[in-house]
Amino acid sequence: MKKTITGFTLIELVVVIIILGILAVTAAPKFINLQSDAYRSQLAGASAAMKSAATLFKSKSLISNGGDARVVYNEIVGSKHQVWAASSNGTSPSTGYSTPPEIFKAAGLDVSDWSYRIYVAGTYQVVASPKQKLNIAQPSQAQVEATKCYIHYKWETSGNTASFDREDSGC
Repeated sequence: MKKTITGFTLIELVVVIIILGILAVTAAPKFINLQSDAYRSQLAGASAAMKSAATLFKSKSLISNGGDARVVYNEIVGSKHQVWAASSNGTSPSTGYSTPPEIFKAAGLDVSDWSYRIYVAGTYQVVASPKQKLNIAQPSQAQVEATKCYIHYKWETSGNTASFDREDSGC
């Protein structure tokens, strides 16, 4: 009796491996880029939350005749119809890290998800990068901005309108 051997030939196996290799090469970049998309989405969401919080704070301040004085609404501190970019030491803005920036609290952002720097350049400002992008507890302004993946909030001393920027070219 003659035995017949069944199975794949070497050529068939090589062709299948080549096809799988081509599929992997074309699909891999799409999966690798997901992290950049995630960082950009995190920045966009945080920026939108900050803008909404600032608008709500300004509306409440205008309705309540808050004026330029320091005001507190739902434990969020601000003045000049704007949420402070800085932390609050109780009576005035602070660049300390003992409490989160007021804009973070107003926007509902979890400070543990961000590496941020509060600084004064004419007025109080905060820049923040996702913690996964810059895992430094208290980075400098330059370190945050060097990531090219950050949000920037500036409390204005005039004009009663805070400014927002988002840089995501390095995400």
